[in-house]
Amino acid sequence: QCESPEYSATSVLYPSNSVLIFLDQLSKTLWLWHGSEAEPRLKFIAARKSSNLRDRIAIDYKISAIDEKTEPDEFKFLIGLD
Repeated sequence: QCESPEYSATSVLYPSNSVLIFLDQLSKTLWLWHGSEAEPRLKFIAARKSSNLRDRIAIDYKISAIDEKTEPDEFKFLIGLD
């Protein structure tokens, strides 16, 4: 599949100016997805919230921050793109 520099498969599903947290129960990972146009302040807030979330409900989960257009295959599979 071919992606242009201004387009990614995830940008169809999620706005590029957002930061989202995904809970993956199979791999015990909290994925912190950063859209390519997300503001640094939003990224900071989401990082803090994901840490709080892990401490409250998923203490044995790891947090993995990923950027739009560089998503690993494991994440793409989680959201149904692979």
